[in-house]
Amino acid sequence: MREQRREAERLVGIFTASFYDTSSDAGWHQPSMLSRLIEFFGDIPPPSGFDQADLKMISEIRWVRSAHPDLPHARALMQQLSLEQQLVMVVHARLKGLVCAQTDSVWTERQMAGAISMELRAFQKHKDAGYTRLIGLMTKT
Repeated sequence: MREQRREAERLVGIFTASFYDTSSDAGWHQPSMLSRLIEFFGDIPPPSGFDQADLKMISEIRWVRSAHPDLPHARALMQQLSLEQQLVMVVHARLKGLVCAQTDSVWTERQMAGAISMELRAFQKHKDAGYTRLIGLMTKT
C-alpha cells in the first residue's frame, strides 16, 4: 500500500510540475518597450538593421524541453478525479515541505487549506479521497 501511495504522489508531482513547465514560455523573452526604456534611460536607440532572428531562435531553444514521459498517464488519471480533489492534491504536492514566508516554517495542511479558502477537514477529505481514487485507478491500468 505504501508503494502505491508513493507512486500516486510521484504522478501527482509530475502533473503538478507540468504547470510550471517553461516550454510554453519559449519565444516570449524579447525585451518589451518598457524594459528598453528603462535599460536606455528613456533614450531608445534606433534599430541597428541587423537581423537577429537566428540568434533569437538559438537563445529560445533553452526554454524548450520534452515533457516527462509519464505526463500523459498522470494527466489521464488526474482528469478522472473531481476538480476539488485535483486542486487539493496539486496544492499539497506543490507546498509540502516548503517554507511558508509568512510563518517562516514548513507549510501545514491548515495553512494550505486556508490559502485556497477551504476548511481543514474538507482539505484533508478531498486529499485522502483523491489519493484513494487515484490508487484505485492506477491498479486498473
